Amino acid sequence: MAMKKDKHILIIDDEYFIRIAYQMILTDAGYNSTIVEDGEEAFEKILEFESKNIDIDLILTDINMPKINGFEFIKKLKEFNSKIPVILMSSYRYDEIEVLLGSKFSSKNNINNYAFIEKPSTSESLICCIDKQLNHLSLN
Repeated sequence: MAMKKDKHILIIDDEYFIRIAYQMILTDAGYNSTIVEDGEEAFEKILEFESKNIDIDLILTDINMPKINGFEFIKKLKEFNSKIPVILMSSYRYDEIEVLLGSKFSSKNNINNYAFIEKPSTSESLICCIDKQLNHLSLN
């Protein structure tokens, strides 16, 4: 397995056990990760990392969270002109998310810098989705 230690992933989820489980999965897969509870805390962490010249290579965020939900988070992230790719996670099915968003997501696998994965997901499908997003970006 190629070392992925140079890649850092920000995990945003209001459920403590999901955050910890995903961080363990990413660590086992060779990724560095940081966990936060909500979108508000995520922006604080992004600004902190930016001030220390630490790159965040990918954001894994829940959709349904208090304070700033996943959709609001993405909108605010775009206002920062951020190019960080995002994987949205939800216990909703993709087709339900598509209805909630209208036609903003026209493909299940990757729309611009966004991808979607249903929760709960297996470690294999989570890592596959992350690898696909990161590999897609490195090709562009």
